[in-house]
Amino acid sequence: IQMLGNTLLMWGTDEQKAHYLPRLLKGDDTWCQGYSEPDAGSDLGNVGLRAELDGDEWILNGQKIWTSAGHLADHIFTLARTDPDGPKHKGISFMLVPMDQPGIEVRPIKMISGDSEFNEVFYTDARVPKDNIVGGLNNGWAVAMSLLGFERGEAAATLPIRFQAEVDRLFVLAAERGLDRDPVVRQKLAWAYSKVQIMRYNGMRALTRFLHGHHPGPDAAISKLYWSEYHRIVTDLAVDILGGAPGIFSARWCGRHGDDQANLDLLLAQVTDVRPEHRGAAFVCAAALVLPDGGEFVAHGELRGTLLTAPRGSGGFGYDPI
Repeated sequence: IQMLGNTLLMWGTDEQKAHYLPRLLKGDDTWCQGYSEPDAGSDLGNVGLRAELDGDEWILNGQKIWTSAGHLADHIFTLARTDPDGPKHKGISFMLVPMDQPGIEVRPIKMISGDSEFNEVFYTDARVPKDNIVGGLNNGWAVAMSLLGFERGEAAATLPIRFQAEVDRLFVLAAERGLDRDPVVRQKLAWAYSKVQIMRYNGMRALTRFLHGHHPGPDAAISKLYWSEYHRIVTDLAVDILGGAPGIFSARWCGRHGDDQANLDLLLAQVTDVRPEHRGAAFVCAAALVLPDGGEFVAHGELRGTLLTAPRGSGGFGYDPI
């Protein structure tokens, strides 16, 4: 709804709006985003997924990667090259593609948690109705940028709520660990609080402009840059307050897999190949408040096992160090 729904309202034909918007609102269709490719990540204009017209259908061949929830979706809005001879930003079209067809293969990308949030999507003579282009033939770049504006603009208005909750927790954690009187920690907490307030007011401004008919543009991208830089620094602060922890697993993984020995075994199997010189460091799963306890790994008060991890910043067993 946030991304595709708003984009259809802005660029879709009357027929596309009548068909897809009610299904979006009712949850009848589950969508994923087909933008990135192995050779088209930050350089999105380098999209190589080919689309060739065959009668009343487009035939798609190529690949997408890092497709969030692609293994759960039944539709994908995707960028395809419909004019291979035109300038790279001019020969792209924005297509609505059904995924329940033989020409589409989804290959999950397994993360260290064992989950597969991201996927590769392969198109082999996949078929799309001719009329499933949004915004006109070879005008996909403009449509794609509008969608990204809706994505980032909404985040500018809502993410400060999450960030405020995180800062509130950091204040509590600092007090619990006797760091609320530490002048360095206090300065960093004050900095984090001020940045969240700036983002909060900027989000209000973005929401107000949207309600007055302004569609998100480059200003939304600036908000994304601002909060991503902020969150990197405040996460370092969280680790400093918690005390020497090298990395953080996702809250979704910690909360979703339950308290059973099989899941603990899975976790330990994923970390036991750490190089010997990197063993014995403390570990924190901050989102689930899983902390070291007497040399053992404690999760939700239930799971226990030997902990072998890499020191902060080494990336010793493949998780993202912070």
